[in-house]
Amino acid sequence: MPGRPPVRMSPFARALALRFISRRSIGHRARTDEGLGAMTMAAKADLDLGAISLQMRQVEEEIARSVASQSPLLREVAVYMLSSGGKRIRPAMGMAGYLAAGGMDTARMIPLAAAVEIIHTSTLLHDDVMDASDIRRGRPSAHRKYGMQAAIVTGDFLFSRAFSLCSRFGPEVIGITSEACRELAEAEMLQATPWRELTEELCVTIAATKTGSLMRAGMEVAAVSAGACAAERAMLRDFGQSVGTAFQLIDDCLDFSLDGSSGKPAGGDILGGKATLPVVHALARASENDKRTIEAFLEPGPGKGPISGLVAILERTGSLDYARARAAEFSKDARERLGPLKGSAYKDILLDITRFVLERTS
Repeated sequence: MPGRPPVRMSPFARALALRFISRRSIGHRARTDEGLGAMTMAAKADLDLGAISLQMRQVEEEIARSVASQSPLLREVAVYMLSSGGKRIRPAMGMAGYLAAGGMDTARMIPLAAAVEIIHTSTLLHDDVMDASDIRRGRPSAHRKYGMQAAIVTGDFLFSRAFSLCSRFGPEVIGITSEACRELAEAEMLQATPWRELTEELCVTIAATKTGSLMRAGMEVAAVSAGACAAERAMLRDFGQSVGTAFQLIDDCLDFSLDGSSGKPAGGDILGGKATLPVVHALARASENDKRTIEAFLEPGPGKGPISGLVAILERTGSLDYARARAAEFSKDARERLGPLKGSAYKDILLDITRFVLERTS
């Protein structure tokens, strides 16, 4: 691929790039006055990205260039979301996967890694609108700060920017990415399944499609871009699917964190009428009295009681431990998928990510 002409970096691009100039790992929150370069405590132990720190800085620069717009408000909302402390685990996975598969020209992977993160951010904008969530990563959600219309349109704008990046790489990459977006949309509809009709396996399917699909796509386009063989492509694709499923199942557990470490109010899903795996598991095992308490949270109206009481039920039934154990199974599967992959610092990052997703606290 011919090199691109140099692009003058905006102040936003430089600010985002500081994320990886000053840090080599995903670690504790360190906000600047402008909120740019925010980092989130995401695990008990840092995830060392030193081997790809240069490439991750370039991904940040690509993201910054991609949100340029003639509309100041569009750009402002996009900046607000993209600088809110996201973990950037998706582009990190893609970049490490590309290099682990033998990719040589990282300039080919940078736009794809940026595109996956931009798609993820756009889905967060739409999710917060659909869920009427007031808080995202410890601060007001975009639709609360800028209004519903601005949030929805910015989400659409980010989708278009992501696919503009993907279009540089032809129909195969576009097909992989669009398929993941289709699954994301279907997962949102599956989440609307009445809670009485949900099963544990359907909850896992929702996790697999809601988060696993985009991580799977990010790894598959990395393999395609690296020119990996069919076996390595399937390996990385399935790795991404399993990591994403584990990530979402842990997310479902973190929704019940009472210490505020998750960056959002406890019980957001169940207060919105959504039953995730821990809740469905508890409903099948709780006493009649505890079951009525859970059902009161799932139904609209008053009389729900403190969220701490619900968390106590989930602990008594072992439901949070069960969901974490299911996540651990997918994490283990992801590690095993990488067995045949040649050892390297990049493979080590991917292996560390399988542990990171289980240990994170936000």
